[in-house]
Amino acid sequence: MALPRPSDPIDETIDSLVYLAAKTNANPVTRVVSAEVWAIVDLLERTMAAVRAANRAEVVARAVRDWEDEQGDVKNRDLRRAIGGLVGDRHFVVQRSYPQGIKPEISPRGREQVVRLRDLSTRIGEVLKSPELATDPKVGELTALLNDGRATITSLADHLDQVVKEWTEKLLARGEAADASRFYREEAVAQAGVVLGKLRALLGGSASEALSYTMPSRTRSEPAEEPTPPSGGGTSI
Repeated sequence: MALPRPSDPIDETIDSLVYLAAKTNANPVTRVVSAEVWAIVDLLERTMAAVRAANRAEVVARAVRDWEDEQGDVKNRDLRRAIGGLVGDRHFVVQRSYPQGIKPEISPRGREQVVRLRDLSTRIGEVLKSPELATDPKVGELTALLNDGRATITSLADHLDQVVKEWTEKLLARGEAADASRFYREEAVAQAGVVLGKLRALLGGSASEALSYTMPSRTRSEPAEEPTPPSGGGTSI
């Protein structure tokens, strides 16, 4: 029997403190300290709920980020395919817009993808101003395609930038919630130690009797107690 440790999982810590709160409440002599323990339990449960909410928010934001990122990949491939279909893969427009091919443009994730999209938009803008384009036999079709493609890429970059910022905020909030959880868990264990001291005083100074109010520790070789099934006849279903 012992108090929980700061390194214990938070759900196990809460169970241990619930046990202590309930058992001290059961004895009229020690009932006076029970409310203090319940207050610690309440704080830890709210902390754990905050961690779960922060984790969920980060996962949701990450999923949205990845989906938006994938849409950028799709539009990027579509633009590269359209340009190549119009003038061929060796045309200068393709070579200047995608100097390293399509793969480096769609491989990154998150913030780096925003940078790649904006760089692509810049390169397309330079192609649109180039004298070679002005004298190309398909200048009209190319200009329309590149302008539309550049507008799409720029819009995707701006939108993905906002989505990445939102995900980053959720990621930071997740870390802050985890840090707060560790802090409050350590505080809870310290406060439980103070309560144990008060409990010992109420029990006439007996440390062993005070520890008897803490939950028995469990190891892997000591499974949780299970109710004994009733004896007698009958067929289980």
